[in-house]
Amino acid sequence: FIAGMLIAETEYKHEIEADLTPFRDILLGLFFITIGMQINFEVIVSHYGLILLAIIVIMALKTVVIYAILFLSTGKRIALKAALSLCQIGEFALAIFSLLMSRDMLSKENGQILITVVTATMILTPFILKNLNKIANRFESKVEKLEDEEHKTQIPPMKNHIIVAGYGRIGQEVVLRLKDQGLLYVVAESDLELVDLGKSRGENIYFVNIMQKTAIDELHARDASVIILTIANQQKLDIVAKMLNGSNLKANIIVMHTGADPQSELQSEYGENFIFVKKERVVANALLQEALKCKLTQ
Repeated sequence: FIAGMLIAETEYKHEIEADLTPFRDILLGLFFITIGMQINFEVIVSHYGLILLAIIVIMALKTVVIYAILFLSTGKRIALKAALSLCQIGEFALAIFSLLMSRDMLSKENGQILITVVTATMILTPFILKNLNKIANRFESKVEKLEDEEHKTQIPPMKNHIIVAGYGRIGQEVVLRLKDQGLLYVVAESDLELVDLGKSRGENIYFVNIMQKTAIDELHARDASVIILTIANQQKLDIVAKMLNGSNLKANIIVMHTGADPQSELQSEYGENFIFVKKERVVANALLQEALKCKLTQ
């Protein structure tokens, strides 16, 4: 274990990883077989209540602690996903418990309970990781509803304005170009940190949960000329696009699309006022323009 940690810090780590890859799956299967052979199912049946309680308490406690540590530096979504990814007990605990049991420092019964708890948290981890985005979206939507009630601000009436939904990296670039053109705009963002960032820059930004239908009236979307969706989360983007599609708005709605669906299929699903811009195409055009500039200046 120590040798592995030392090698991981050297320049040969990628070569060693490639050499060991064929053995990884075999040894991983052997590892879980060994752990399974250590489990006494009679102990599980007789102490299942304690085992379930320990699993819930430990995973919940780790999630809360990791989330609290990362929240201030990374934001709520990334902090939650990291906390859920690390909420299980590491396999190194199995080696420690086995060593304690072999030296009679831990009773066989308590050791079996602890090994079962560790194994159960490891088994649950793949299911948590598979549904990580769904869990994060559900948690985020609940938090946004609570924050929405606390930070609601009245937006003054507007007409023929441009609505920018999302103040992430793309949203910030869009707003910068709108300001350069002197156009009337309003930004809707549900992340308080990004709202504070926008206000510190003097942006016309408001805390609005764009996923709720009430956002249409709050942003005066029926009087807007254009709505630009710059939401990075594809699932949230689809929800907002479908909600706007069913609202019969006159404004043109520009969507930054990252999926593989062709423009014709998307256009048939949504209204004529929807314009889908493929993210990869925008990046390719920007790279080509920069390349042409370099060629012209040479």
